[in-house]
Amino acid sequence: MDYSDNLLKTIASVHFYLREGHYGTALKICGSTEAGTPHIQLLKAIALNLNGRPAEAMRLLEPLRSGDYAFGALHALKQAHNMAETPDRQSLLEIESAISSIRDAPAIAQYSAAEALFFMKEYAKAKPFLEKIVKENPDNALFACLSGWTEISLGRDQKSTVEMFDRAIAGRYLDGYVGKMAVLAARQLANEMKALAKDALAASFGHMPFHVESARACLLAKEWNNTLQALQNSNIVEASRYRSGSDNVLIQFLLAVHSICSAGTKIESSLNELQTAIDAAEADNHALLANMANALYRMGARNRTVLAFSRELLARANKRSRRPAYVVDELRVAISLDDVREVTAKVKELMSMDTDDPYAALGVTLSNLMAGKLDDASAQFTFMKEANPNISNFAIYHFASAVITKYKDNSYEKFMSMVNDAIIVHFDKVQTMPFGVEYLRALDSDFLMGLIYQIMDYAPLVPMKSPNDTLKTAERILNILIEQSPGISQAYYILARCLFLHSEWDAADRMIDQCLQRNETVADAYLLRAEIKLMKGQVADADNCLNTGLSFNFAIRESSIFHLIKAKVHKQKNEIEKAADLLKAGLKLPQKERSTNLLARKEGGDGQRISIQLELIDCLQSLKQMHEAERVMEEAVQQWKGKPEEEQLLLMNAQIHIAKGDVDGALALLSTVQPGQPNYHSARMKMAEIYLEEKQDKTMFTLCYRELLKSAPTSATYALLGDAYMSVQEPEKAIEAYEMALKMSSKDMALTEKIGEAYVLCHLYSKAVNFYESVMNSTKDKRMRLKLADLLHQLGNTEKCMRILRQPLDEEPDPIDPATISAHVQYLKLLAEVQFEGGKHTEALNDLSAAKNLQMKLLAKNDSVANQQIKKEISKILCSQAEIYSNAHDHKMVIERYKEALTYFETDIKTILALANRYLTINKLVECKQLCEMALSIDKNNDEATLMVADMLYTNNDTDKAIVHFAQLLEKYPRLYGEYQAITRL
Repeated sequence: MDYSDNLLKTIASVHFYLREGHYGTALKICGSTEAGTPHIQLLKAIALNLNGRPAEAMRLLEPLRSGDYAFGALHALKQAHNMAETPDRQSLLEIESAISSIRDAPAIAQYSAAEALFFMKEYAKAKPFLEKIVKENPDNALFACLSGWTEISLGRDQKSTVEMFDRAIAGRYLDGYVGKMAVLAARQLANEMKALAKDALAASFGHMPFHVESARACLLAKEWNNTLQALQNSNIVEASRYRSGSDNVLIQFLLAVHSICSAGTKIESSLNELQTAIDAAEADNHALLANMANALYRMGARNRTVLAFSRELLARANKRSRRPAYVVDELRVAISLDDVREVTAKVKELMSMDTDDPYAALGVTLSNLMAGKLDDASAQFTFMKEANPNISNFAIYHFASAVITKYKDNSYEKFMSMVNDAIIVHFDKVQTMPFGVEYLRALDSDFLMGLIYQIMDYAPLVPMKSPNDTLKTAERILNILIEQSPGISQAYYILARCLFLHSEWDAADRMIDQCLQRNETVADAYLLRAEIKLMKGQVADADNCLNTGLSFNFAIRESSIFHLIKAKVHKQKNEIEKAADLLKAGLKLPQKERSTNLLARKEGGDGQRISIQLELIDCLQSLKQMHEAERVMEEAVQQWKGKPEEEQLLLMNAQIHIAKGDVDGALALLSTVQPGQPNYHSARMKMAEIYLEEKQDKTMFTLCYRELLKSAPTSATYALLGDAYMSVQEPEKAIEAYEMALKMSSKDMALTEKIGEAYVLCHLYSKAVNFYESVMNSTKDKRMRLKLADLLHQLGNTEKCMRILRQPLDEEPDPIDPATISAHVQYLKLLAEVQFEGGKHTEALNDLSAAKNLQMKLLAKNDSVANQQIKKEISKILCSQAEIYSNAHDHKMVIERYKEALTYFETDIKTILALANRYLTINKLVECKQLCEMALSIDKNNDEATLMVADMLYTNNDTDKAIVHFAQLLEKYPRLYGEYQAITRL
């Protein structure tokens, strides 16, 4: 049969949407101008079958039982009869007999049979038909293309697979492009996939699958902005075709993914548009509804709008076809919504269904945990573990185990060990996947946020100076989430909280910015910012932050945290009585009933109440109301005795002693906690911090960590002991501790890095080189390569250093993965440094240009939090080039590079002053003065800019103004003899 270009295009479109599971959209296309052709009739019947409408499919297929497509029609009829509520056994026997009687059917008939079998997911049965007809008809584009898709569906990716798609492309069959792009995506070749998508669009811009695949190619490269652009282009094409808004469900779904995972904004409107598209094209497609719901709630990171939408989709899917997988997803959504009643109902429902899903197996355990029935949960968990030995292969098993341990054993060490097991099992399943929708589904930010909520229950209430294992673990997960899914505002907020508690004020403030860019109504972010401002002593700014938070959510005025921060503002203004009154009012606030749900996120109310009690005690002591202070303390001790919050009370009480200068009192309080008690770990960590920070006693500092090791000889504790030794400059002992930790956790790259650094500090350079080289070769870790090259450079082994750096650059000259691009940039920067020191200035400049080009490539990839950092890196590279030109006294190129650097980092005072100095050197005083004024507008106390301005004023005989600037410096630095002489001359 001859196929027109229009018919081939229609078949390609139908095949695409059938493979994607968008059966309603496929049916819509089957109703186009080619609707009357037998091939399209067969595809329409297949789509009806897949969409759960077998009776309609039968009516279409009966006339096709004679003719070229009879073989395919019979297979589709067999499927339709099997799907019927009461299958007609006689008709089935007749169909099977007819199928068996067909011998030496024409190629097109065999193709139709393979086509029907392929969409029934009977790939192995379709394969023999296709092998035979492709061999007999090597130039047939349709045959070759379906053969390629069958190979992919069977999990095979061979040279011959690509060859099949190339034949299809050569035969002007558009689906060949899509098949080849699928192979490139599986191989994670984003650049090649993008190039092929461009070729495909040039061949047929109106073919919608090409726009979808173009978006997927950009997504594979993590280029979120370009992904959005490709989707918007497809929307325009679709809207112009139907003269209305796009009802293409696949496009609207991908736009919703972009809103949730990248933009973090307009989530509700994008989901509404998706709902409209579903209602128009896929309302009856229960499998698609459930599949989209499954992806969206997993990506949504507990966003309640996304969860509510997913719940509605699942309800619709279940109404049409009750399936265990759909009920499991309903269970998971109910868990994330803290809906205990719904969870109980879904668990009961799953008991009567046949499913091996780990959530179904652990359903009773999870339900009991949500109901606060800890003993029942523990007993059920133990039974399930014995009945299903393989369940430990799933992260949810380790999560449930961690929660039970947390509340039953009250052991921080056991809890963190199980959390780490959950993290390892979870990420092990996603690390090799190509980036895209399926990766984001498997990443499962819903599960990760649940894990983070549990971890953060152990976070300290007040900022700490020493590293905290709880915070480090949470930060590690949150950084992965933000890197892969930069639209999750809640992840930025919790990371900001972690950084704040690690005393990293500026980094925490930057994360708050990122959170508010995505959702400016997060009132908690303003409260956290107020706490940061207080820590910096910026009382007025803290008060402003509180007021801004109030403007978005007036209810926070009735929260404990608002009263606490507002009281601290009064306290810093020395308004102690006002502070005390506010704190007393905070304690009188009605307390929410404590939730029995052990899986739910804790609201922090109890921890804040402890903080209020202790702040009040401090205020009362300042007001000399000792009796009242003692009464409040006694109440607090009684209230929290035997509860998890007792630990926070202890730590914060110790902090108050330190703030008052009573260091020994703090140590005495903390030393009362003995091994085996729940808060022993935190108490010893705090004691260690006090010994180092307040008493400068290194011996007692390390003793605290050794005592911790006795009670919990884990990898994490050995690593903490190693960190402790490193912080007091005892690298030999640190190495011993790190090596013990590494034996217990051989895949921990952070540990290997620490061991290498310790070797260097001990001047064991040969050992360090061998260690770095061994780890680099065994793990292919990029940071280890950089560490090795840097060490070789410092040791003067230039030849080997350059070889180590050149190898990955030569092996992968055009990287696409962001991590690889970033690593290549660092290699090139170090290579440039080595070249420059060897007198090879041109080569150094070339390496820096290559580094800049890679950074530009990274900049184009997305609009995530990393962009500002990427721009700063470009600025640094340009400054490095300026320094090389400066060495050659090429003023023009120096100025050009510094000016370009400032376009990427406008407020970098170092670059501004370097450019000002260059203008001063070539006597361009006007430009120099402008730059100095710019620097002073950023930092009014900048000495270098002040001195330059004073010198220029003196040179221009503007003595009065010059004296002001010189005097300003002299007042700040009385020993600046040069400035004293300058004033004397004036």
